[in-house]
This record gives sequence, C-alpha cells and structure tokens, in this order.
Amino acid sequence: MINSPSEEQQHNDFIESLKLSYDLFKHVTTLSTGSLLLLATLLDKFFKAPEWSFLIGVTFTAFLISLVGSLALMFTLSRTIAGSGEVSDPIDRLGVFGVISSVGGFILGFGTLIAFTLKNFYS
Repeated sequence: MINSPSEEQQHNDFIESLKLSYDLFKHVTTLSTGSLLLLATLLDKFFKAPEWSFLIGVTFTAFLISLVGSLALMFTLSRTIAGSGEVSDPIDRLGVFGVISSVGGFILGFGTLIAFTLKNFYS
C-alpha cells in the first residue's frame, strides 16, 4: 500500500513545481527574444519589400507582450517561492496576467511570424 505524502512533502513538491514553472517561462523569454532577432534578420537580409507588412508590427508587439508577461510571471513565481508558497492577492493577479499575456503573446507572435515568412518566401 502506498502512503500518502506528508504535508511537508506536499509543500516541498509545490515549491519544486514553482521552480519548474519559473524555468519554463525563462525559456519562453529566450524564445521570444530570439524570435524578435529572427524577425529583424529576416527584414534586413531577405525581405526588402515585404508583403503583409502589418504582420511585422503584430509580431513585434506580440513578442514584446510575451516578454513582459513572462517577466511578470517570473517575478510572481520568485516572490511565491521566497514566501514559501504564500501568495498575496495582487501577486496572484499579476501571475494570472503573466500567464495569459506570455502564452497568448507567444502563440500570436509565432503564428504571425510563420504567416509573414511563408507569405514572403513563396510569393
């Protein structure tokens, strides 16, 4: 028979999951920054007169929103870890904003970057 984890073990597991989440959004920050650099390189080297140029602004804005959201969430997670898992209401709201803007901005930015690239490579 498997014993259920103690309260201390559950707390340690929760703190460890927060650390893993922090690392996840650290990678999202890296990917968003890299995508912005990729966009700049594409514009500079390959697309002198791009079609669907409005997607450039959408992509840039979406990745910036993703970066800000990831940083906000990383701040929230670090405060929660430092507080041994205790979350205040403003920090909780900041975390919700961070998740939604980070994931949403990344998906939108990546989608528009792909659409922009495909449109301009195959036209």
